[in-house]
Amino acid sequence: MLDNTTDDDKFNEILGDIWSYLAPSVTLVPTDVLFVFGGLDLSIPRHAAEIFKTGQYSHIIVSGSTGPLTSGVFLQSEARTFADTMISQGVPSNNIIVEEKAKNTGENVKFGIQRAKEMGVIIESATLVSKSFLMRRALLTFKKQYPSIVTIPSPPPGPPSMYVDRPKVEFAQRLIAEVDRLIEYESLGFISHASIPHKVKESAQLLRAKLNIKN
Repeated sequence: MLDNTTDDDKFNEILGDIWSYLAPSVTLVPTDVLFVFGGLDLSIPRHAAEIFKTGQYSHIIVSGSTGPLTSGVFLQSEARTFADTMISQGVPSNNIIVEEKAKNTGENVKFGIQRAKEMGVIIESATLVSKSFLMRRALLTFKKQYPSIVTIPSPPPGPPSMYVDRPKVEFAQRLIAEVDRLIEYESLGFISHASIPHKVKESAQLLRAKLNIKN
């Protein structure tokens, strides 16, 4: 049974299938740009900075206005806060393209790519860096809006226990909600087909029952 006292190993085991689907990561290959989605977690820009310093990318696009979680926490937009974090980690400021209007994943992709194009950056491939459990949504949003751009997922590494930002039961509920959102967002035309594996749906349903979450 999962509760807020569940030890990390058991917690990671329970959420394993769902996390692996929501937070895909592959071996990095060079792409035209890094595309960084805004948020609250500063492990995102720190991870992006480490990737950039491998020397395989010409630019970093970072997109994000101010959201419910960051309003009153950051003194600037998510994009500017992330950019400053990356600069402090050794990324040259002239390699960072900042987009500060986007308020959701769809706008991140739309406005971020538009901003880069305005600056004359040609993008045929992109390595995506986002909050770990939002990576699947980021990939599917890119596929919907810019199907010709090859995307590589690279969320900050590590199991779910490393990124718990609320009580463990609530965090598990958030992951289930993300699976549901993929289904909903596909039906609304926001993302491409999610193709959720049966074992992920089954794991989400079992966990939903254990936590007494209604569909």
